[in-house]
Amino acid sequence: MKRRLARERAVQAIFAYTVQPRPIDDILKNLPVGLDSDKVAGDAFVVELCRTTCANLARIDAELTQVVEHWKPERLTYADRAILRLGVCELLFFSDVPPRVVINEYIELAKSMGDDQSPKFVNGVLDKILKNNPRPHPAPAPAPKNKPKA
Repeated sequence: MKRRLARERAVQAIFAYTVQPRPIDDILKNLPVGLDSDKVAGDAFVVELCRTTCANLARIDAELTQVVEHWKPERLTYADRAILRLGVCELLFFSDVPPRVVINEYIELAKSMGDDQSPKFVNGVLDKILKNNPRPHPAPAPAPKNKPKA
């Protein structure tokens, strides 16, 4: 499954979790696309992202509360809240994708799943989260040694 589609499925699951909290694995099994135990291996990113989000929801919401001025996460629309929770989770706990790519992916999801203001809002919030929680930069690869010409 491509990462964009996986993120879309994760937004659907976290949206459902937000509306009616119950075990995330139950929600994943009942998504319209049918993520069931036979397909979990193929959808490992969806499952890992959703489980990590739910396991760290208190920290994720605390981060959101710090950067969303005059609003508590529970006052956000369900779609924006789901998108932001997953975006924050990915920025904080997943280091395999560059942060700007993560932010752009969630902006795209906000365009299709949120309202007209969602993409700009998601961009601003995730950018602030990243500034408050910078990822360590990997050490640069050593430069190749030049061989002397014979």
